[in-house]
Amino acid sequence: MKAILLAGGMGTRLHPLTLTRPKPLLPIGNLPIIARIILALRRQNIREFLFLLHYQPEAFLAQLGNGEAFDAAFEYYILEKDLSTAGSVRFIREQIHETCLIHAADILTEAPVAAMLEFHRSKRSLATIALCPQPAPLSFGIVRRQPEGRILQFLEKPTWPEVFSDWVNAGVYIIEPELLDHIPESGEQVYFEKHVFPQLAAKAAPLYGFPIQGYWRDVGTPEDLRVANLEFLDGKLTAAFLTREEAARHRQERSYLAYGEGNRIASTALLSESVIRSGCQIAPHTRITRSVLLDEVSVLEGATIDSAIVMDRVQIGPAARLLPHSLVGEGAQIEAQSVIQANGIVHPRQRVASGQIVATQRALPVGYLRRLVDCGDLVATDFSADFLNWLGRSFGVHQTAQRPALLESGVAHTGGEAASILLAAAHTAGSAEEIAPLLAGLLAAGCEVALLQPASVPLARQALLSRRYAGGIYLGNAGDACHLRARVRRIVPPPRHGPVREPGCRASPPRICERPG
Repeated sequence: MKAILLAGGMGTRLHPLTLTRPKPLLPIGNLPIIARIILALRRQNIREFLFLLHYQPEAFLAQLGNGEAFDAAFEYYILEKDLSTAGSVRFIREQIHETCLIHAADILTEAPVAAMLEFHRSKRSLATIALCPQPAPLSFGIVRRQPEGRILQFLEKPTWPEVFSDWVNAGVYIIEPELLDHIPESGEQVYFEKHVFPQLAAKAAPLYGFPIQGYWRDVGTPEDLRVANLEFLDGKLTAAFLTREEAARHRQERSYLAYGEGNRIASTALLSESVIRSGCQIAPHTRITRSVLLDEVSVLEGATIDSAIVMDRVQIGPAARLLPHSLVGEGAQIEAQSVIQANGIVHPRQRVASGQIVATQRALPVGYLRRLVDCGDLVATDFSADFLNWLGRSFGVHQTAQRPALLESGVAHTGGEAASILLAAAHTAGSAEEIAPLLAGLLAAGCEVALLQPASVPLARQALLSRRYAGGIYLGNAGDACHLRARVRRIVPPPRHGPVREPGCRASPPRICERPG
């Protein structure tokens, strides 16, 4: 069976990282995402790969070659226009004469292809979708299915009142050639998850879901990319995604560091839980934590990099600081004692002058948009005051913009023009330091704020659901007063009769709670 890898997207959620490199070629450890996918599929005896490309196709050819390095056969198809998932598959319909596998090139999963194919054939399915459970499925497509697996409903990126299942589209499909007849020929972007699967489910076509277990990650945002690299270091990626050398090393030890070739790292540099690619120079007394550095990065004495991603050929000057979730594009130059604030962006080849402060440039963190305001969560340790102020302001601005819809649905109260936000916090020694910048940010966004402290999780939840607040933030304690966990929720009450769920669904109504450490 052939595997078709969907690798043509622009990767806009990963800007500025993808301005100079396609998303599937960003690294997990010392290999690109797409190489990890190929390794996993090769271990399931798939040898023929078709790559559907659009954005920077020459980079794929240069990186992957003809497949000889993987003992596989590669074919590349370059689309002049981005036709998205289904549209790009329809583009090569002349090459699809038999059952084939479709795999998103930014999804790391160990789907059991042989078992999935057997299930697909036993059901005489037109298309079979791999499904995996997600406790907060709002960023994905969810399905309702019959006990035998037939999909009755498919909904892309729901809000909480629409959630009827926690089984999400895992980005891996087995299809028959006849499926192509159901893909519109429009010359525009056509998505499986928006324009094909929902319509097939509505028509009661033979569309089936196949549950999978084990590791699964959608590497669609900078934070997902960074976390996937940390999971690689922590040994959470199974052997299917690893080279033989990596698998042997992971069995023997956990170094929490990954180095490429030709690096020069000073003995007094403090490095932990980080991926350092090839040709990097790390000077004395630098500190690099939970970060990803690509090739030929130069970090001079006293610089600090915390939870950041740094692209190729970046120069970071003495005593410069990169705060959590900052992103630095290829070829950038960050001079001495400059500061890239939390969630700050430095664009490719941009120069940051000595002592300059690069402020947060995103209204919401890349990749957090739906998870932050649609009942997702934000977890971090040692929140900075700048970040918390920005978080409060961003959340307040978003909820204020949503207020007309909340008023119409009866969620928000009718008094005044401002959104009413509940800010609740556990009673911890350090909580006042976190509450003040959050409160300042919410007030700066023009919100009315009700402060509840000290508050347990049940008390905050009850207050939130019993009053018509437009949103709420809970600042909690994860057992150590110095390490706080925050969970941010958009407040959308459950339907009056409760959410409709398929049997065995583990989805729950929205609530504010601490995330376990």
